[in-house]
Amino acid sequence: MNHNEDRLSELTSIGAGHAANAMSVLLDRTLLMAPPRCRKIKKGEGFSNLFPPEDRVVAIFSELHGALSGQAGLLLSFEASDHLLACLIGSCAEAPFNEREQSALRELGNIAISAAAGAFSMLEGGLVLPSVPRLAYHEGSGAMPLEDACVGIGFESGSIYETELIERDGPLRIRFLWVPRGP
Repeated sequence: MNHNEDRLSELTSIGAGHAANAMSVLLDRTLLMAPPRCRKIKKGEGFSNLFPPEDRVVAIFSELHGALSGQAGLLLSFEASDHLLACLIGSCAEAPFNEREQSALRELGNIAISAAAGAFSMLEGGLVLPSVPRLAYHEGSGAMPLEDACVGIGFESGSIYETELIERDGPLRIRFLWVPRGP
């Protein structure tokens, strides 16, 4: 790993740590973190290449602007989203998610990504602001296209930095993703 990749991996770790802490407080659960990793992505490669095509996943992404720019997001399984919705609003349903469930998932993303953006702001010495989170989900061959959540992701940097957030003594697994915008 070169110096810039090492720096971006460390930023990812710190941002994901702040996101995990915010979600831990909100959910009253302990979330642990796996070490961050850098995944090389070919220019023009679709976002759905981050997971097997048969997987059922939910994505919550925000554009970050300011001292650091790019995309930050959460990627989780339908089972994890059901678990989160049960914790947040006491109910869950199969996709398509109703308006209340979509709102709860977006707000969870907003809280987590805003916490990461705050950490990025402190580290970069300037303001980093997230956009309103976008939500999409992929259920095998159908549903709301994930690319809708990741508008403008572009993969021009060639790298995605990710770490897994894991519930201690529980089933919850969430991937925190950071896609920096090239210089």
